[in-house]
Amino acid sequence: MIDNLRYPFKVWMTSVLLGPLFYILSIQLFHSQNNTVLDGIYPLVYILAVILGGLISIPAFIVLWITFMFAVKASLTRLKIQLLLVVLSLTLSFITTALIPSVDKIEFWSFENIELTLSYSVVLVLSILLYDFDLQLVRLNENLN
Repeated sequence: MIDNLRYPFKVWMTSVLLGPLFYILSIQLFHSQNNTVLDGIYPLVYILAVILGGLISIPAFIVLWITFMFAVKASLTRLKIQLLLVVLSLTLSFITTALIPSVDKIEFWSFENIELTLSYSVVLVLSILLYDFDLQLVRLNENLN
């Protein structure tokens, strides 16, 4: 069971580490004159976003891991597993973003909230599709447990 943790863990950690980076880059590209208060403190914002994003997304990681294990047990093909994880991760990303307390809660569909969700979602989808996992080895490990 622990051996099957590697793929979901890589996907999750990639989103935790690169999602905030994409979000900060989008802030700099689209809002540079509006967010001058953040100038010079982006490294601190990134570190805080990684820590808080990592903590907040632990439940989503656990759901992703459990879904991956059940999909492997169900003998789904690699493509079906990846598509299932993409749909699940997009849903979890949306839910996680919706649960973050913010001033913009009155208007969830604001550009900033969509931008935040997209920053993590793009990384999640790409990492799910690009990271490889040896399906036979994963099934072998699952059968041994």
